[in-house]
Amino acid sequence: MKERSVFDKVDSAIYKVLRCISYAATVFLVVIMLISFFNVILEKLHQVGVPVNGIPNTVSWVQYMNVCVVYLAVAYVTLERGHSGLDILTRHYPKWLQKFFSILAYACGTVSIGYISYLGYVKVFSGQIAKNVRISEGVATAFPAWPFGLVYFVGMGLLAFSCLWAIVRICMGRPVATEARDIEEDTRKKLADDTADTEEGGEV
Repeated sequence: MKERSVFDKVDSAIYKVLRCISYAATVFLVVIMLISFFNVILEKLHQVGVPVNGIPNTVSWVQYMNVCVVYLAVAYVTLERGHSGLDILTRHYPKWLQKFFSILAYACGTVSIGYISYLGYVKVFSGQIAKNVRISEGVATAFPAWPFGLVYFVGMGLLAFSCLWAIVRICMGRPVATEARDIEEDTRKKLADDTADTEEGGEV
């Protein structure tokens, strides 16, 4: 068995850490589902005369939990290349030019997202925790700086790191994680085996 390189070992460790962090996002997603489910049940019971009320501030809690779902999972999604890629034009370019634009895009992402993460850090840790100020991303969306602001800036920081590591991968000629390549190879092998079995079973 071929020994894995140092790069593959580091890449595998980063991949696994971000994947474990994304599991926390799954937990918050389950919590959102449970809050919504029980709130609907309680509201229906209240309508038929049972003396119960729905969960208070449900909309706010779901919004807050969504912050955790999005920002704890986004770095892993990017590292696994699960984001949308618009390559209608660039896929027709020479390989070296495609590589250049990929590096440029990830570099811009690293700088801009890193700056956003820094602003989140300043907002959370600049003595405003005691005031529990609200971080606003828009007119209709705002959430408390603690602990959801902490999740926000950590998630954006991980996303910036994910973009930076994507550049390293491209330069090393390994744009896909080792684990992801293994899964793709296993999937292709399984599909090929299933196709072969189907063709053999269809022969008369």
